[in-house]
Amino acid sequence: MIISIYARKWGTSQKLQVEKTTGGWRIHYDPLGVGWTDCDRTGAPALYKALDREGVNYPGSLPVYMKCLWEKASNAPLPDATVQANLDMLSAWVQATETATPRGVFEGCR
Repeated sequence: MIISIYARKWGTSQKLQVEKTTGGWRIHYDPLGVGWTDCDRTGAPALYKALDREGVNYPGSLPVYMKCLWEKASNAPLPDATVQANLDMLSAWVQATETATPRGVFEGCR
């Protein structure tokens, strides 16, 4: 599965590979140079390290939604295609937040 993260500073999206595990998520993001990272149900630490490294502004409640998706996928269990569709919604939410970030004198205020 993939989380696609739009970074305004690059004008492109970066793809993070994601796997659901019994205890949370495993996330792979090449620029971190650490390979796969075991994360908790919210996606911490790797998801937020990647977002912070790229200077991406994201919704403060993103960890709550990542945890909710993990719980629903575990309890139901949801097909991978359904989990991916929901990761796509979260990716779009992050992109909307990032693109709505104030500009002008606020550049670099992260």
